[in-house]
Amino acid sequence: MLRAIDAHVHLYPPEVNGDPLGWAEAHGERHWALLCGRQRAGRPVQTFPEVNDLLVAMDAADIERAVLLGWYWERPATGASQNRFYGECLRAHPDRLSAFATIHPAAGWEGLRAEMQRARD
Repeated sequence: MLRAIDAHVHLYPPEVNGDPLGWAEAHGERHWALLCGRQRAGRPVQTFPEVNDLLVAMDAADIERAVLLGWYWERPATGASQNRFYGECLRAHPDRLSAFATIHPAAGWEGLRAEMQRARD
């Protein structure tokens, strides 16, 4: 039986999930907070699952694999941090998860090359 692939999943590390708006303020990611921290009727419009929650939801929906996508971060360091987190997720669940690396042009050519190499490895 052919199973589905979810090709667009955002997943964040536990320190983001615990306090998304506080994390965004502390890390200079105000645009992300504006988009992802919004509320409607006093409730967040987005949930922040842990990786195990994602796997359970994938199983319930008969999804074989998810492709993790980064974000349009304001700071290169935030993208690099998310890439490291995705690397941990891929090492723990290579049969279920794939990921795109996030790079930021403000890192400069050498910074971009180094981050792409690190993320690939």
